Amino acid sequence: MTTFLVDSDVMGRGNDELGSILIEKFFTSLSDADTLPESIYFYNTGVRLCTEDSPVACYLRILRERGVHLYACGTCLNHMDLTTIEEVEGGTMKALVDHLCSGQGIIKI
Repeated sequence: MTTFLVDSDVMGRGNDELGSILIEKFFTSLSDADTLPESIYFYNTGVRLCTEDSPVACYLRILRERGVHLYACGTCLNHMDLTTIEEVEGGTMKALVDHLCSGQGIIKI
């Protein structure tokens, strides 16, 4: 199975306004895809996507309903004083490292 890593609330570098549009389009398309990752780990500013006022919160709910496991870095959430939507689980660095070392496919978004 595959895991996606999301380290930013924008997709790509150079133009954050464009990056915001791209990340929303990515999650819109992913929520409707035939093949899904097993899990998605959000860390650094990527955890902002897991909040109630995120433009992708509705797509994360769809992904969770479709069986994708969603994890947000607890350290990152605490540092930014954020709370996730209920469909996203808290994650630890140890869990992330264990998953990365498991030999499964990892794709950084």
